[in-house]
Amino acid sequence: MDRFDHFLVLGAGASFGARDPPHRPPLGPKLADYLLTWLTANDPGDDISRRMAMEAEQDLTTPAADLFEPAARRRLREFLDHAVDSSDFESAARRLIVGRRQLEDRVARSVRAGQLAPDDRTAFHQKPIEEINRLVAFAMLGGNASSAFARRPDRFDELLSLPTFRGRIAVISLNYDILLEEALIRSGRSWGYRGPRRQFPRPGGIPVFKLHGSINWQRLLPVGPGRTLSVGLAGHPLRPDTGHEEVQIARPNIIAMLKHSDHPPVLATYSAGKEVDSNWGCIEGSVRSCLRAIRRSPGARATLFGVRLPASTDDPRLERVARALQVLRGQKEFVNPGEDERAAAESLGFEPRERTLGEYLEARARAT
Repeated sequence: MDRFDHFLVLGAGASFGARDPPHRPPLGPKLADYLLTWLTANDPGDDISRRMAMEAEQDLTTPAADLFEPAARRRLREFLDHAVDSSDFESAARRLIVGRRQLEDRVARSVRAGQLAPDDRTAFHQKPIEEINRLVAFAMLGGNASSAFARRPDRFDELLSLPTFRGRIAVISLNYDILLEEALIRSGRSWGYRGPRRQFPRPGGIPVFKLHGSINWQRLLPVGPGRTLSVGLAGHPLRPDTGHEEVQIARPNIIAMLKHSDHPPVLATYSAGKEVDSNWGCIEGSVRSCLRAIRRSPGARATLFGVRLPASTDDPRLERVARALQVLRGQKEFVNPGEDERAAAESLGFEPRERTLGEYLEARARAT
């Protein structure tokens, strides 16, 4: 039975704070700007280039061609233009979810009325959320434009080197990206995902619980459990003969998987409620595994970086985990430069620290 000394919790503000401009990962309000810039810079522009992009499965500079088919490109640009103009990615995504549900209800009524055969339903199902999630994944992996998520050392390396995070730690991440996982690889420490797949082998080392999914998790249809990259590549000619951790986050492998599959990665939609369009059980498995780990470690500490503690309607998974962390007997630090975020955390029993990730690391360096 695993017990942990320290829970390291990372939100979007942690990835944002891990790097400096101009290559700093975007926070929520700027996500649409980042994706629109990336989409423009990586548009192949013609059918021949799109076909070449699809064939170059492991080429980090060529995204999947289907993102640039005229209809998909038009939908993505319309969505991103609206999200940029309104400075509200979450509300724009929420409207897509509501619109899709209304469409599905109309299609279901047509099927019941005999106006549409069940096998014809998919022709009426546009997939803007899936397209957005595929775009998010590619934009966090590579491309022609200089990426804020390029693989290189950053402040996550410094964070993991601190003595307080060298013992029995567990990582809880709200981020889609794999920056923390890449820092774990550079540190030489063993790690593994917990919960994204039923009966997935229990990995040793540091468990990583991703409450919103990950760009390297592949979904299964129709509603089967999600699979991690090493499982997704099983039997695939591009499967490398490397260790578990390297397989999970090797960027050429992730890009090959995304291009090879018609399905998007397993990601919670970046909108109110953080809904999961498919493979709900994949992410729910991670949440439940995380909650079990917290309950088995009542004396543990917790340090939260760049997290916004929400109401249950905004992020019910984080709300469940935050409530479990509240009752830990160890110190519970909440590191965030935002005044409103710190006040909300303090009301829940966390000790607020008015610092960015960089300022936290500088303070720790001075203390030693």
